[in-house]
Amino acid sequence: MAPSHLFHKLLNRNHRYPGSPRPSSSSISDPAPVPAPASASINNIPNWSRAVLESVGVDKATCRMNGSPTDPNHLPALPSDYCSLLSTLGGNGSHNRPSPVEIDPQRQSPFFSRLPPEVRNLIYLFAFGNRRVHLDYDYNPQRGQWTWWHRVCDDAEHCLAKAFQCPEYAGAEEAMLKLASDSWVQEGFEYKLDAVNWLRSCRRIYQETTPILYASTTFVFTHGIDQLFRVSRVMPQDHLALILSLSVEIDIYRILKWPPHIDLGFKIFYNEVFRILLSELSNVKDLRFSIAGLPHHSGSPVQWIGHEEWDWIAPWEKLASSRTWKTLDIAIPRSWIAEFEGVVQRSSVVEEQRYRLVVGSDGWPRGW
Repeated sequence: MAPSHLFHKLLNRNHRYPGSPRPSSSSISDPAPVPAPASASINNIPNWSRAVLESVGVDKATCRMNGSPTDPNHLPALPSDYCSLLSTLGGNGSHNRPSPVEIDPQRQSPFFSRLPPEVRNLIYLFAFGNRRVHLDYDYNPQRGQWTWWHRVCDDAEHCLAKAFQCPEYAGAEEAMLKLASDSWVQEGFEYKLDAVNWLRSCRRIYQETTPILYASTTFVFTHGIDQLFRVSRVMPQDHLALILSLSVEIDIYRILKWPPHIDLGFKIFYNEVFRILLSELSNVKDLRFSIAGLPHHSGSPVQWIGHEEWDWIAPWEKLASSRTWKTLDIAIPRSWIAEFEGVVQRSSVVEEQRYRLVVGSDGWPRGW
C-alpha cells in the first residue's frame, strides 16, 4: 500500500476500541454489567504466578536464545549479538553483522516529496506518539504462543484511583469484552495503537517513525515482577535505547517474607531490576518506580537489621547518580512513606537529592 493512501486511511479510521460493545437505546436504562477480572475460562494461568521469582523470564535459566514461541516454560529471548532492522537501516552493521540495507527514497510519494521532515514528524506524533501505554509480553494460552499485548492508558494521572482499574494484561481485557462490560471503556478513545501498522508499509517509514514511537511514549509495566525482565530480553537493544519514559511497578508481596528485612533471594532480584534500568535502559530520563505489595504498616518503629537500610536505597542512589533526570520518583505505599523517608535522611550519600519519594499503591496488590 502506498504511504499516501495508507496515511489517508489512518486519518479516517474509527478510533473506537475494536471489539468494545456499541451503545444502544436499551442500554441507557439497563443496569451496567458488573465488571470482572480474568476468569479461569479465559486464562487458566493464575495471576500470582507472575509475582514469584519462578515466573518465566526472571531467571536466565527460564530463557532460551531464539527459543520456540510456543514453549510456555521458556522465554524466547534474543541473542546478545542480535542486529535489528533499525540498526541495519541506520548503517550500524559491523564485520560480523549484516550490511546496511538500501532504503527506497519513495520519491513518487507526495508524502515524502512534498512534506518536510518537521511536518512528517508532527503527523507521526499525532498518529501514534505521545501516549501512555501498558505493555506486556506473555504466553497466551488461547493462541498457544508468546505474544505482545498493549493498551493505551486512558487516565494518565489517576489510573490507579479509578473505581475499576483499566485491565493491564490480556486475560482481563478478554474477559471483560466477553462479558460485554463497557465500564472501563471511554467512548471514542483509541485503546490500541493501530497506526503502528504503518511501520510495515516501507523501510523509509520504519526508519523515520520507530524512534518517534519509542521516544515519545511512556511505557507502563505494572503486572507482577517479571515484565521488565521479559521486555529487556525480547526487545532489541537499540530499541530499548530509544525509550525515554517509563513507569515500572513490582509487586513484591510474594517474594519478601518479612518486610522490610531483605533476604538473599530478594536482594539478588532487587539489584537485578535496577541493573536493567541502569545499563539496558540507560537513556530513560523520566521514571516512576513503584514498590507495591508491602503490607500495611501500623506506624510502630521498624527495627532495621545490619545494612538493610542501605540495601533498600543503594540502587536508588546509584540510579540517581547515573544520569541527568527529568523525573525520578520512587513510589512507596502511603503507610511506609515516613519510614523510608527516615532511611533516606539517615543513609543517603548522593550530593543532591536526585530522586523523591512519592505515594504509590497501598494495600494488597491489584487483582491477586
